[in-house]
Amino acid sequence: MGTLYGQQLNDLDMAIKCISKAIEYNPNDKTYYEDLGVVYGLKNQPDAAIRVSEECLKRFPNYLPVLRNIAISYYKKGDMQKAHEYDAKLAQLTGQSNSGIFK
Repeated sequence: MGTLYGQQLNDLDMAIKCISKAIEYNPNDKTYYEDLGVVYGLKNQPDAAIRVSEECLKRFPNYLPVLRNIAISYYKKGDMQKAHEYDAKLAQLTGQSNSGIFK
């Protein structure tokens, strides 16, 4: 439901409510955290996106989409050091010299 509200209806607040409830009911689905982080990013709330994404990384430490989301969120905040730190971890996990996020 959350992705429907976010992608189809552009109701980001309702998307946050639905996806947050989905996490509450099933905290073991990493895509819920990813989706919630993206919605916060779309709402220009990088701190909330980072918080949710880091919560995901506690359960799924090498989940690439969330690492990418954190790097982008720090970039949006202007914290280039943290953005590049997460970008480097992403590149390391994918076996590349850099992830290509900041090109």
